[in-house]
Amino acid sequence: METSLFGFWYDVHQRNLKSRRHVRRILLSCRKGKGIHRGFVSAVVFAELEESREPYKRRDLGLLGKIDPETVTADPEQFERLVEAYEAEPRLSRIPERDRMHLALYTLSDLDWLITMDLKDFTRPVMLEAVVKVNHAQGIYKAVKIGSPETFFAST
Repeated sequence: METSLFGFWYDVHQRNLKSRRHVRRILLSCRKGKGIHRGFVSAVVFAELEESREPYKRRDLGLLGKIDPETVTADPEQFERLVEAYEAEPRLSRIPERDRMHLALYTLSDLDWLITMDLKDFTRPVMLEAVVKVNHAQGIYKAVKIGSPETFFAST
C-alpha cells in the first residue's frame, strides 16, 4: 500500500466520498490478523508519514499502527539499481523519487498489487509501458498491477 491511501481515510470532501469508502474498505480488509487480505507498506511509507506536518503525521501514523500492516523490503543493491534505472528512463524520471522507490519495492517483492490513490503518476498507460520496459531490461518479468482500491476490488 502506497502512502497516498492514508489521507483518504479522513477525507471529508463530498467529491472524495467514493474514494474514502474504497480506501477504508482496503485498509480494514488488510488489518493484521483481522483482514481477508495481507497488507504491506515499506520504509518509504513510514518515512513519508514521519515527514508530514502535524496533525497529519500523528493521525496517519496512528492509523497505520491500528492497521498494523507487514513491512515489505528488498535487497538494497537490487533496489538501488532499479531506482536508478527508473530515474534514467525519461518518462519515469518525471515522477517523484519516492514514487519510483515505491514502484521499485513493489517490483522486487512478491506482492501482487501496488495500491495507490496517486493514479496520475502510476497508472497512465505510457508510464506502465515505461515500467515494463525498464523491468524487462533489468531481467524482471513480473506482471505490473497498480491501481486504486476500487480497481483492486474489481479484480478480485
